[in-house]
Amino acid sequence: MADVAVDLDKCIGTGMCEASAPNVFQVGDDGQAQVRTAKVAPEDLDAAKEAVANCPTGALTLHD
Repeated sequence: MADVAVDLDKCIGTGMCEASAPNVFQVGDDGQAQVRTAKVAPEDLDAAKEAVANCPTGALTLHD
């Protein structure tokens, strides 16, 4: 499984990650992205990769 993380210093809370990969990310009450699960399930990997690629601030990372 891959690991995913959010750099809160870069996150501006656009919600694009949650829209792309709702099983992996959510936007919290503080307006910043949160990781639902640090280990990305195989069936969510493509969506997580899309979210990382589309993050406008580069706040998301994914490590295999």
